Amino acid sequence: MKKPTILYIEDNLGNQRLMRAIFETIDDWHLMIAATAEVGIDLARASQPEIILMDINLPGMSGCDALIVLRRDPLTSRIPILAVTANSPPCPDAEGSDPQFDAVVLKPFTKDDLINPIEHALSRPR
Repeated sequence: MKKPTILYIEDNLGNQRLMRAIFETIDDWHLMIAATAEVGIDLARASQPEIILMDINLPGMSGCDALIVLRRDPLTSRIPILAVTANSPPCPDAEGSDPQFDAVVLKPFTKDDLINPIEHALSRPR
C-alpha cells in the first residue's frame, strides 16, 4: 500500500527540520517540503499529495494567496489544506467568500496537535 504523501510548504529551515524530525517517527506517511508557495503549488499539481500543510508568512506569495490558487485549480481543489502558522486567524484579511483552510495548527505545536488534524483529514473522502 502506498504511503500517503504530505506536502509541507514552509520557508523557515528550523521549522522544516522540526517537521522532518516529527515525520521520521511516523513510518506511515511520506513528507515533501517546498520552501515557497509557488514551488509548493507546482509540487501539489505534479504529485497530488493527500494533504498540504501550509505556512502563511512565505516569501513572495503568501499561504493565504496560495490557498486561493490551489482551491481554484481542478487538479488541487479537493486536497485538504491545513494552515500551520502562528497567525490566528490565519488570513485576517480574507472575506467570508474566500476559501478556508480545512484546519489550523497553531505554532508552537505538539506532535499530537499536528497528527490529529492530519489523521482526521486523511480519513475523509476526497
